[in-house]
Amino acid sequence: MVETTEAEEELPVETEIFGVSPNQTTAASLSSHIDALKRALHLASSNGTQRQCLEGSSTPVVEQRQKSQYVRNFPSIRQLKLLIGLYFEELNPFFPCIEEQEFMERMEQVRQDLVEDGGGLCLVVRPSSRNFFMLMYMVLAVATYLDSTSHSQKNAAPPGWQYCLMAEEISGRDHHTRLLPAELDLIRYYTVKAIYMVHIEKLTPASHSIAIAIQSAFSAHLNDESTWIDCSKSRKHARRLLWWTVFYVDRRIAQKCWKPYIIRENEFRVGELAVTEEELLSTVFDLQTHIKVEEQLVINRYVQTMIRWARLWAQVWDSMFAVSSSYGKNRAEEIEVLDAKILYAQRETHESLCWDTLFLPTYLATGETDAQIRSRLVAYVRFNLLRLLLRQSWKHTTAADARGSQICLELSNETIEAIVEYMVSQVNPIPFGLNAIECVVECICHLVPHVNKEKSIFSNSLPMSSFEGAIKFLENLSPKLGAARRALDALGEIAEKGWPPSFTSNGQVGGVQEIPCLINTAVDLGQGSFNELFVPDTWSEICFPSLEEGQVRIT
Repeated sequence: MVETTEAEEELPVETEIFGVSPNQTTAASLSSHIDALKRALHLASSNGTQRQCLEGSSTPVVEQRQKSQYVRNFPSIRQLKLLIGLYFEELNPFFPCIEEQEFMERMEQVRQDLVEDGGGLCLVVRPSSRNFFMLMYMVLAVATYLDSTSHSQKNAAPPGWQYCLMAEEISGRDHHTRLLPAELDLIRYYTVKAIYMVHIEKLTPASHSIAIAIQSAFSAHLNDESTWIDCSKSRKHARRLLWWTVFYVDRRIAQKCWKPYIIRENEFRVGELAVTEEELLSTVFDLQTHIKVEEQLVINRYVQTMIRWARLWAQVWDSMFAVSSSYGKNRAEEIEVLDAKILYAQRETHESLCWDTLFLPTYLATGETDAQIRSRLVAYVRFNLLRLLLRQSWKHTTAADARGSQICLELSNETIEAIVEYMVSQVNPIPFGLNAIECVVECICHLVPHVNKEKSIFSNSLPMSSFEGAIKFLENLSPKLGAARRALDALGEIAEKGWPPSFTSNGQVGGVQEIPCLINTAVDLGQGSFNELFVPDTWSEICFPSLEEGQVRIT
């Protein structure tokens, strides 16, 4: 008699290599080869008994556990409604992976699964609703982060972390789900989880989560619209939004982590959202429907613009930064070609997504929602930063080029100005706060090589003025958002080490131009908790351009 250890008993009993896959499109997998051989034998045999046996062997048998789980500390119904409303107001217009009406209808059923537990509420999680409840808790996690009041509380854990743990508790108890076809709720869960991890500055878990979302999307045939035969128009539209959100988040996280993206262009066949505009407009019969359709059109246009950005970023990555990139002697020509593509995409952007900082009061006065205004800003900033990346990458600076310097100065200055003006108009800086901080810091990195540069067509004070304005913005935001404090810590460490000669006012080797507003910020503001966005040890390499011949780095 062989005794099993406790560790062995806890291992999942399902295996996958020789099990029959529920995904019928995996024609080259080992299990599919075996199944094909069995079917060939079945066709060659006239034995009915054997036929029945073989047919039965091709059906996956997955034992469905019928045990319910219980999750305590469920929020009150009032708090639940507030958080979910905040999520759909602040995040869903930019990452529309959840269909709001369907989600709210399913939330009404949650009340039936609530029980009293010592004066609080306890949620009964049945196997059939497990994936939806995981998604619900992750929505609550993101919404808690977006709530400005949650950042005023002094907790060691980031806002919303308790809801993330509840979702993990639900997902961690079952192993059999990996053999079942992926549900859309599971794809949504991992996508929203990736977005949440980015918000709390945990890029490695974010990368892992979006990878699982992508694999689940492939398993559910979300990447092939031809398999959605039985779906209605509204469900097809929801699937398109989900797919393109996964597509965009994949490349955004790849950009943040500076790692290869996962989804390749030849691995999917899904219609773009521009195709659905005529279908939506044809459904307008009254004012209420018109308002809803206009809101949906804004979301569609925004997502379509982000799809263009994602594809352009992938081209930049493949051409200049991938391990086997085509980057070589014709670098200047490659930059001009890619820059022209970005400019063309900007010109093709729908007028409802165009941004002009001088028109911000007009956007507000005409009653545009914050989501509409922020959509304008994000589209504007994304393309600007992509052009900056081309002109002055952190590894291959073109700061010595007069035209490149001019473009870098203009784009950095205009982007910083746009972000600062928008954030001044916001009562709650949290929803766009981290994004704004990252973009401003990136602009600083592109701006610093040109501070007091003699060849600049601008007055010597303009780059320094933009730089100081960016630092002032971070300082003003630092009491409300920890990411601003961590960004200042990282920048402050660079200032304490001194600037390379190319940044000095006299241009002579050995000179150091200290930036007064950066000195000792790490000491004054505190280090804050560890994160992956602003790690001080890496910033000295990020912000220093490649030194020209004869220059010496000061340490």
